[in-house]
Amino acid sequence: MSYSISTLLTRNLQDVFGESDPARRRAAIDEIFTEDCVFYEPKGVYRGRDEINRVAGVSLAALQLKNQEYEDAVDTAGKAVELDPAIGVAHYIQAVGNFNLNRLDAAEKSAREVEKNPHQNFPQLHVLLADILLQNQEYATAAGEMRTYLKEFPEGQFAGEVQKSWTRLKNSRPALKASQSRCPNRRSCLRLRKK
Repeated sequence: MSYSISTLLTRNLQDVFGESDPARRRAAIDEIFTEDCVFYEPKGVYRGRDEINRVAGVSLAALQLKNQEYEDAVDTAGKAVELDPAIGVAHYIQAVGNFNLNRLDAAEKSAREVEKNPHQNFPQLHVLLADILLQNQEYATAAGEMRTYLKEFPEGQFAGEVQKSWTRLKNSRPALKASQSRCPNRRSCLRLRKK
């Protein structure tokens, strides 16, 4: 079947990059794109229908997250993870979405999935983990995430804010001591963090 360029662009936008249902998105990709297709975007070049499907799902989840559609973002990113569990950005989107939905255990679990792989593209991961841990009153472990962020990204986007938070936390010894009593040494803290 032959389509006009405007129809292809519209279908690409709506049926591929705007479709949250993986089966319908894949059917549209199979109809619109050739087997050996190449998709160019500012962050990379993607070859083949499978790659386009993966990128489209993650892109939609990122857009939903940006629009504060947290439930949809978590769901769409989850579908991307089902297709490829190694997609770090999808786990990160799930973590941020769940954090904003106040699902702290799910947020931490997704953030820890990102942490399992190199995460240089996600410097804010340590900030997110610190926020989750602060909400859970795990102050010592949160302070550790803040120090890690400041060590790895001293000039990072959130460095000033993290430095202030870390200093406030460090100066509020009762909170740190209470946290350390629940987590008396680093080894037991790490076990708690791996829930």
